[in-house]
Amino acid sequence: MDSMDESYSIVITVFTGLATVLNLLVLATNVAKVRSLSANSVMSLWLCLVDFFPAAFDVTFSIRALIVREIDTSRVRCFLHGFIYLSGSLFGLLVCLGLTILRYKIIVHKMKLTKKFVAGYVSGAAFLAATVAALPFLLQSADKSYALSPSRQYCIINWTGRDAPTLGVICVSVLVLLSVVFFIGFAYMQIYTYAVVIFQKTKIALAGHLEHMKEHEPISSPKVELVMEAFSLGGTNHQQRTNPRHVVTSGDNGKCKTEEDQKQLELLIQSSLIVSIFLVGWTPYLLLIAYEVLSGSYVSPMLDLLASTCVHVSQLMNPVILFIYNKEMRENTLIIVGVTPRSPSQDRSRT
Repeated sequence: MDSMDESYSIVITVFTGLATVLNLLVLATNVAKVRSLSANSVMSLWLCLVDFFPAAFDVTFSIRALIVREIDTSRVRCFLHGFIYLSGSLFGLLVCLGLTILRYKIIVHKMKLTKKFVAGYVSGAAFLAATVAALPFLLQSADKSYALSPSRQYCIINWTGRDAPTLGVICVSVLVLLSVVFFIGFAYMQIYTYAVVIFQKTKIALAGHLEHMKEHEPISSPKVELVMEAFSLGGTNHQQRTNPRHVVTSGDNGKCKTEEDQKQLELLIQSSLIVSIFLVGWTPYLLLIAYEVLSGSYVSPMLDLLASTCVHVSQLMNPVILFIYNKEMRENTLIIVGVTPRSPSQDRSRT
């Protein structure tokens, strides 16, 4: 191992080590309570699992390389690493699509998807990702299709390959990638458009209600709580969203509705951040793939290291986002580590 390999291994060890610990912390403190978690939280937990395995694999081999002063370039390691990397990457992308579908359905179509849907979706996504990653073995082209990266830190599909089986694997991988990214973009554009329309309706309805109050009720003593029911993310019908009478809610019902809308907004922010960080973290590597596929030549080891490091940063950021924005998973983690006592709100179901 020369000095460059040593430096690269240290960088990978630091980032993958952090990603492994953070994802393992979320998994270990929430997996026992998976039955009480919401569908959104279960899907997010799967993403942590998807990020954990490649990171744990990377940190294990990086530490080993630093100890024995030699990088393992054996065929077995390369095949295993390549399969885990490709299947994990595609699976992670499909889980991000699942998070997007959950938000898209509840906000745009007012449909609450259950954990049964999550189980079926995750099973299908895992099967698809594993099938694509196994294609080099099924086509008996693993020796040509999987190769050591320019930085020598991991194995992945040989994006410069020009033989028919490797090109087939590349085409299938790119097709899945583009299809998923296209739908994610489409879904969030629909969510944004819907939010803008509802916000405008809310302004009109609220203005109409205030005018009604001026004409029929004393301004000094209205015992009502104005809430943004028209912008409800929880499941109101069209008449409720557009009728000014439903913009006014009082008492406990209004408080509960406001809390539910706040939860749905937090889940939307959480899902949007996770998907955005995933896509941003993978963008440098996707550009690397595009260059190698189109040019037929490898990038420099430094660029390869930077691109893969961006991926590892996204892996360690996902559990951080979940801890900040997902209340039930945060409470589970804090309870296990003994930071906060159990509260009744922990077992509250959220969509």
